[in-house]
Amino acid sequence: MLWLVIFVLVVVGTGLIGLIWGAWHALQGGLCLLGGAALIAGLWFLLSLIQRWVEE
Repeated sequence: MLWLVIFVLVVVGTGLIGLIWGAWHALQGGLCLLGGAALIAGLWFLLSLIQRWVEE
């Protein structure tokens, strides 16, 4: 489910930016969306580690 959210965020978000403002802005927006996706994945990983640690 996490990968689907990240895929939609990056691919669909970049595509919409490209349709509305053009390719250059889509590239810039895609880089920002990749940063946001990395933040989401990092938080998910950290919370998963905490959950496993607490359950033991």
